[in-house]
Amino acid sequence: MTPGAEPDRDPRRVQKCETVDPLTWLHPSTRQLAVVGGICAIADAVLTILNGFVISPGGPGDPNLAAAEIVKSAGGLHERIQLGAFIDAFGVGLLLVFVLILGKLAEPEGGLFSSVAAFMAAVFFATDVAWAATEFAFADATVRNTDPNAAKALFLVSQSFLAVIAIPITLQYVALGLLIFKTRVLHGALAWFAFVAAAVALGSVIATIYSVLDVAGFVAFIVCAILWPLAAGVLLLMRRLPQPLAN
Repeated sequence: MTPGAEPDRDPRRVQKCETVDPLTWLHPSTRQLAVVGGICAIADAVLTILNGFVISPGGPGDPNLAAAEIVKSAGGLHERIQLGAFIDAFGVGLLLVFVLILGKLAEPEGGLFSSVAAFMAAVFFATDVAWAATEFAFADATVRNTDPNAAKALFLVSQSFLAVIAIPITLQYVALGLLIFKTRVLHGALAWFAFVAAAVALGSVIATIYSVLDVAGFVAFIVCAILWPLAAGVLLLMRRLPQPLAN
């Protein structure tokens, strides 16, 4: 350094201070966006826990029961079924917002992995909304003296959505894992976790063929709908500003 020069004017020091590590730091201009994304992911996990273990515990009923038994088992649960369906769709909508924000942080100019993840998350959301609409119709059918066979048909359609929805979930998590590996927008361990979530979701699709969706579906529910979004949201909130820029 030239004697008498101002330390803050050294071009090399300015360049070093303004360098942003994609794994550790977030630029101040994107910090608020990251906070919103982290909150959305955590809120999705919390709503899923609330819905799965408080509002609608026990999961879907047995599709092998007779139509009258299915209607009887849903007796008195009309409002809880509809509330649970609404909360589930709302939570998946929050997850879609998180995926869009994560893609924007990782690939600001757009990219293959962020685009695929966003598209699959949108398909996931659309399928979940269709499932929720079917749940609303089934709940209404159980209290309006509808033909039990019609109510069972709605119930079976609802169960079919739960199997089909695992396909966009699988592709979404594969894209998110590759996105994290490529850009390091989150810790690399979360990329491996995303691949595990994708494998679990794919396993639930295969399990439907052999009629063992109960166990596989529950594992997929825990890993894909609760653990991964919760971990991703917390890690995104923990991302911090580089000290020279923060000051």
